[in-house]
Amino acid sequence: MTENRNEKLLNGALRYIVAHIPGEEAYRFLHSQMGISNEELMQYGLNDLREYFQYEWEEGTLWREFADQMDRLLPQPDVHTTSAWISFASELADGVEASFVLEANKLLSAFREIAGNFSPNVVDTVYQVVLVPNNSPQLWRRNRVRMFRRYPTWLPAVPSRVAGWTSSRCRRN
Repeated sequence: MTENRNEKLLNGALRYIVAHIPGEEAYRFLHSQMGISNEELMQYGLNDLREYFQYEWEEGTLWREFADQMDRLLPQPDVHTTSAWISFASELADGVEASFVLEANKLLSAFREIAGNFSPNVVDTVYQVVLVPNNSPQLWRRNRVRMFRRYPTWLPAVPSRVAGWTSSRCRRN
C-alpha cells in the first residue's frame, strides 16, 4: 500500500469511529487506548472531539500547573488552545535559552493584564490567535528570539498604545 492510501484509510477509519461512537467515548478510545494525541486528532480533522480533550500532562507537572492557571484567567478556555500556548512558552524558553517557568510566567502575566483591561470577547480573540495558521508559534519564536537579543526584557505582544501599557513597564532592567 502507498502512504497516501494508508493515510486515506486511517482518515476513513477515524471518521467512522467518531460517527458511530458517542463523543466522549470516541475520544477516550482514540486518545487513551489507541494513543492518538490531541494534536493528531486535530490534524485528522476531528474537531468535533475538541470539547472532550483532556490535558496530556500529568497532574502536578509544571506544564499542567501553568495550563490550569491560564484556564482560570480565561472566559472560555479549551484544552487544545491552552496546550498550544503552553507549548509556545516552552518553545520560547528553548529559543532564548531561558527557563520554561520564566517564559510561562511572562505569558500568564500578559494574559492577566489583558483579562484585567479588556472585555471577555477581546481576551478570547487574543487567546485564539495562537491557532491561526499564519501565526505559528515557530514564526513567533523566531521573532521573539530576535527581539530578545535586541531587548533583554520581555516586551508585550500587544502594542503599548493599544494595551494601555506605559513605557516604564517595557523598559530594560
